[in-house]
Amino acid sequence: TRHSGLYAIVLAPTRELCRQISTVLSTLIECKNGPHWIIPGAVSGGEKKRQKARLRKGINILVVTPGRLLDHLENTESSDVSRVRWVVLDEGDRLMELGFEETIGSILGILEKKSKLPKNGEEAAGRKREAGLPRRRVSMLCSATMKANVQRLGDISLKQALYIKAEKGYNDASGGSKSGEEGFQAPAQLKQSYVVVPAKLRLVGFNAILKRALVRQTANPKITVCFSCSDSVDFHFQVFSHLLRDANPNLHPPLLCAYNLSLSLRFCTDIAARGLDLPNVDLVIQFDPPLSRDDHLHRIGRTAR
Repeated sequence: TRHSGLYAIVLAPTRELCRQISTVLSTLIECKNGPHWIIPGAVSGGEKKRQKARLRKGINILVVTPGRLLDHLENTESSDVSRVRWVVLDEGDRLMELGFEETIGSILGILEKKSKLPKNGEEAAGRKREAGLPRRRVSMLCSATMKANVQRLGDISLKQALYIKAEKGYNDASGGSKSGEEGFQAPAQLKQSYVVVPAKLRLVGFNAILKRALVRQTANPKITVCFSCSDSVDFHFQVFSHLLRDANPNLHPPLLCAYNLSLSLRFCTDIAARGLDLPNVDLVIQFDPPLSRDDHLHRIGRTAR
């Protein structure tokens, strides 16, 4: 129930990913045979007063960004984390890239300090052990890549860690084995092309590419356009709003939480290139070039699945 307390915390690098995780959790929990007593909730961005009220009311699974969680742990009296059994760090590489290492370290320190779970196999004084729950806190770190900074995050957050790898490394021509970041390749079914356009004709060329894609693609194609920053997303959304309205009469603002909307066109930054579930994308247009090889692979990875 709500009064049982907070049992699990899921840390995600962005508000958009928090909303998606919370939506998926709600769907799984509210299924026909699901445990309806579990109350999930996402608090990231938005009005703090409303978030404090929700924490006071009670939730069992909290999905939150690191900065907002640390803020509530330090300033919200109703944030009781004494019975947290699970801590999940999602998109570990992105958490480190955004500079959350120190914040996560502070969060884990506060969780350890406020924890009332039994230590060293001893039962907590005056508290009966709850069936089906681990005696100590279980931490999970999920990451698409295992760079040095992700390993450093693992050293901070994990103890006696068990490493689970989704895919085996492949053998290169020399007979050696490649894995991790060096083993990433574009899907074989993905067709990549580029267009060289003078700077003053970029908008005109982009307009032509969009129109051609909307005409030649199958009915209601899903197209993702990647920009370098949110200001660029807002600007181009305003410029091409007439195209978006033609493609979808029920137009929504270019929010990155549009993963749950059946939009034909999505204007987004690299935030949408990682973690977010954008199913059945037919075309990815990179209006602004990626800053690195990894960013390019994450962008094109939205399609050809």
